[in-house]
Amino acid sequence: MDMMDDNGYIVGLGASAGGLDSLKLFFKNLPQQLNASYVVVTHLPVNYQTRLDIVLAGFTSLPVTLLKEAITPQLNHVYVLPGQFKVYMKQGRLVVLERGLEPVNRTIDEFFFSLATAKKEKAIGIIFSGSGGDGAKGINEIHHNGGIVFVQDPESSAYRSMPDKAIGIDHPDKILKPDEMGKKLLNLLHQQV
Repeated sequence: MDMMDDNGYIVGLGASAGGLDSLKLFFKNLPQQLNASYVVVTHLPVNYQTRLDIVLAGFTSLPVTLLKEAITPQLNHVYVLPGQFKVYMKQGRLVVLERGLEPVNRTIDEFFFSLATAKKEKAIGIIFSGSGGDGAKGINEIHHNGGIVFVQDPESSAYRSMPDKAIGIDHPDKILKPDEMGKKLLNLLHQQV
């Protein structure tokens, strides 16, 4: 197993309504040699027993783990956050806390803010289909800390509110369809080596 070190990239993937199809396309077309960890944060009800980890495992050969406790992320692994938790990047670990019943779900923004602070230019934030504006402020923070920001092309989104807000608040490095993102990520990361 490849342990994450300070040079490893963490890719934060934020999605809400309509995001499942986007995530499937992303992982189905993801090159295996990116040497990054992937953290999937979606809007799920607090009491919902997700099967997203099982679903995504059908679209990637990378190991997929449901995040239920603090862990040190490993390279080339996918971590899926259940609805009852929030996740933060802190001191090289993914720290998981109970979410509670907040009136507005900001789990994507909260993770992206922590990712921006912890990983700086090794942070990658991606916003997929969704309603509302969660993630827009967070990817702006990733951008301002030197990280990479991708946003799903709103025309390819089932719900375009999250991509539109993300584009409106920031200047993403790329606006792409989900199936195009992996190859672009590979190109960008190889240019920075």
